[in-house]
Amino acid sequence: MLSIISAVAGGSGTLAISSTLLGPIGVAIVLGLAAFALATWAKKNESSALELWARRSRWGILAKHRQWVAESDFDIAVGALNAAVLGMIAELAVETRFDKYGDTLDTQKGFLVWDGSSIPATSYIVYKISLPGYDAIASRYEWRLKVYRPNEANGQVLASGQSGSPPATTNPPEDPKRVDYFPKTTMPSVFTDETSKSLIVNGAIALHMINSIHAMDLEVYFWPDKNDVSGCARLLLREDKIDTNEKGGSW
Repeated sequence: MLSIISAVAGGSGTLAISSTLLGPIGVAIVLGLAAFALATWAKKNESSALELWARRSRWGILAKHRQWVAESDFDIAVGALNAAVLGMIAELAVETRFDKYGDTLDTQKGFLVWDGSSIPATSYIVYKISLPGYDAIASRYEWRLKVYRPNEANGQVLASGQSGSPPATTNPPEDPKRVDYFPKTTMPSVFTDETSKSLIVNGAIALHMINSIHAMDLEVYFWPDKNDVSGCARLLLREDKIDTNEKGGSW
C-alpha cells in the first residue's frame, strides 16, 4: 500500500503561538474543532491533505486511522497540520521494478543470476518529497529515511539530506549483515519542479533479494522561513510489518 501524506501551512507559526496563549486544554479544543470542521469539509475533497490530517488526529471518525492520540503526539500533530496547509507531500513505498541501469548486477556475490541480455527486476524502497514554495535563500529543510531489522530498535539511516548540502550516497556500515541493499543506489535526486514551483527530493534504493528489513519511516522537516523556528512543518511516514522479500508485493 502506497503511503501518502499531503500537507499545508499558510500561517505555520499560528498554532505554536496559540499553544502558549491557550494552554493545553485550549489547544486541544481548537484542534478538536479544526479536525471536526476539516473532516466535514473534506467529504467533498476525498483523500485531500486536510482530510488525511483529520482522519489521523485523535478525533478521526474511524479509530483505526488515529495516529496522534497521546499528549506527547501534540507536536507531531501540529507539524503535520502545518504541512497539510502548506501542501507538502511525502510518499514511501516498496515496489518491484526493472533494473534498467544495472544497479543490482553484483553477480560476484551471488545476489543475482543474470543471463547477460534480460533486464533483471528487484525490490526498491521508493520515496518522494515535495516542498511547495521552497526558496533556496529564505527556506530550510532536512529529511531522513530509516529502516529497521529484527532486534534493531534505533534503525539505520539509508538516505538523508538537508538544504545547503549537495546530494550524496550514504556510507554503508561495517557490519555486512546490515548491508542488505545496494549502497550506490542511496543517492537522492534533488531538483525544482518549474510547473508546481516545488522542490522535489526522490530516490529508489535497491534491496538484495534476501534482506531482513521489516519496517521503515520517512521524516521531513520544512521551514518556509528559516528564521521562524516555530513555523516548522513536519511529516512522518511509518510502515511496519512489511515483506520486502515478497516479489511483486507493494503497499
